[in-house]
Amino acid sequence: MHTRRITITMMIVITTVTIITVMIMMVTRIRTRTTSTATMPRSRSFSIIEEKPIDPMALEMFIDLLRSAHGEKLLRMKAIVSVSDRPDRPLVLHGVQSIFHPPVRLAAWPGEDRRTRMVLITRDLPEAFVKDLFDAFLGKPRIDMPDRAALSDNPLAIPGMRI
Repeated sequence: MHTRRITITMMIVITTVTIITVMIMMVTRIRTRTTSTATMPRSRSFSIIEEKPIDPMALEMFIDLLRSAHGEKLLRMKAIVSVSDRPDRPLVLHGVQSIFHPPVRLAAWPGEDRRTRMVLITRDLPEAFVKDLFDAFLGKPRIDMPDRAALSDNPLAIPGMRI
């Protein structure tokens, strides 16, 4: 019985992640149509900075989806992350395309700045898409974007199930 609950929960999580991804891709395509691609460079680098510690499961799902669905477009990623289970010991991430080194937990922060900082170099992967995807996993509400509140109001959601 316990295994069945875990399986159902995992199916709900996978469905939720898929819905979030599809919705973000749809909104990103609409936004991209209004921007001339002739002026956009194919490769770009950008940073994501988050003030609050991040839930480890949200971080893991974000990284897994990014590298599995867009690995060939992710040229490089480096990050130092404040994770909510141990905000005093940051996690260091490093990956190239879909290959990531095992995360390393530092004994302490290297300086006073304790914010999560990610630096990404991508090709043909818009900065807005990656940031919107990250925000969706953090559950940040945004105008015209999927978030946890929208998903809990989903007619396909199982009554009483919370994500």
